[in-house]
Amino acid sequence: MAQLLKSTFVSGGPGVGKTFFLRKYNALLRTMLPDDGAVVVCAPTGSAAQTAKGDTYHSFFGFGMGYTPSSPSAVVEAARLLNTKRYAPIRRRLARVRVLFLDEISMIPANRLDIMWQLLVQSRRTTDRECVLYAFGDFMQLRPHDGDMAYHAVCWSLLFSNYFLDLRRVHRQCDPHFIEAIRDARFGLLSPALLGLFAERTVSADEYRSVEVNVLHLMPTHEEVIAHNVKCFKRLCPAGQPPPFVCQDRAALPNDRDTAAAVVDPTAVLKPAVQAALAECVAPRVVPHCKGARVMYTSNAKKQLGLCHGSMGYICDYLPSGTPVVHFVDTPLPDGVRLNSLGVRGAGDTWIEVECPMIEFEAPLLSKPGLIAVRKQVPFVMGWAITIHRSQSLTLHEAVVDLRRSFEAGMVHAAVSRVTDKTKLYVKSFSPGRLYAENDAKRRYLSVWHRL
Repeated sequence: MAQLLKSTFVSGGPGVGKTFFLRKYNALLRTMLPDDGAVVVCAPTGSAAQTAKGDTYHSFFGFGMGYTPSSPSAVVEAARLLNTKRYAPIRRRLARVRVLFLDEISMIPANRLDIMWQLLVQSRRTTDRECVLYAFGDFMQLRPHDGDMAYHAVCWSLLFSNYFLDLRRVHRQCDPHFIEAIRDARFGLLSPALLGLFAERTVSADEYRSVEVNVLHLMPTHEEVIAHNVKCFKRLCPAGQPPPFVCQDRAALPNDRDTAAAVVDPTAVLKPAVQAALAECVAPRVVPHCKGARVMYTSNAKKQLGLCHGSMGYICDYLPSGTPVVHFVDTPLPDGVRLNSLGVRGAGDTWIEVECPMIEFEAPLLSKPGLIAVRKQVPFVMGWAITIHRSQSLTLHEAVVDLRRSFEAGMVHAAVSRVTDKTKLYVKSFSPGRLYAENDAKRRYLSVWHRL
């Protein structure tokens, strides 16, 4: 692959080492292409980007919060973006890229992939060598939140034709019966192996009580996640918890605004318009908290510390100002970072404790083009449970899966494949009718695409 430097789609089921392979291959190519910015790794979420040792594609390609393409044509949209003043430094960055790795390709919509490819193409001179793209992922896992699968992109057949590199050896799990059950779930087969796994790992009411507040839950919907988090919080802090963190919302001019555009007065925006723009903000209006509460970080602001949206921890202390300090597990202090810098309050071989003051989250203010809505809030939410979407790309020590309300293809499969040892998988609920695979993706894997 390194000798050919040809765009390649690398796939395979969960646990076969796709991201591990990506990191090793990335390290090799950086020795072959040592120029700054020549080899880049991107992923669709903060947690996936952290695992792959890269950036989110939104950040790298300059897609702002809530970005929506203005044109259905990727060629036209890329040209529009590159003609704005804001994209001048982004264009220079994209022009340096020789190799782009995209991890978790199944969660990247087709139109975004086409726009990213056109941004790379149009940022280069006609005499420059074409960029090489390596797409890693599994279309039998979770699909994008909106839009078509990436293989519907116009550039897909140009880059990969109908070929893919299929990794087959499972490394995450060792038990052959567990591996067989996960493989069958991948293709939506309610097989004896999968039925046996659910029968063996479904917990009784008494057994569930022992893991209810001590083990991370994977759930299909945000509503279920919120309900479980509130229940666990009330059990931890039945009374006397400190006042919750309440957000501060306002309208503002974006820092990366087009300076040639007319200036709009932020103070003229009514409060309901700001709140409507922030309805889907990852930072809630109110965040309850207390010492010992499990939390999930909701920002990429401390990426330098190895923290990203999705990092898990618990509140271990408060500063005299009331600022919470969060203990993050499985996050050692990065090389070159000292204690008491970047908000670091303590560190060990496998953990780090970090101040988490309020920060600003942004959303587009559609009712007032040229302005953004800004919410100032602590960068975490309660973390006894996360959605199954959030868990994709993670390898977990243990997990409770609550699958009765699974609502899309690949969801059951993604949930049960996160843990390494089936004895650390606790099935709270499962409905056989909720297990199914994406038929079009299955057809492509079995009869359309050819293995390299």
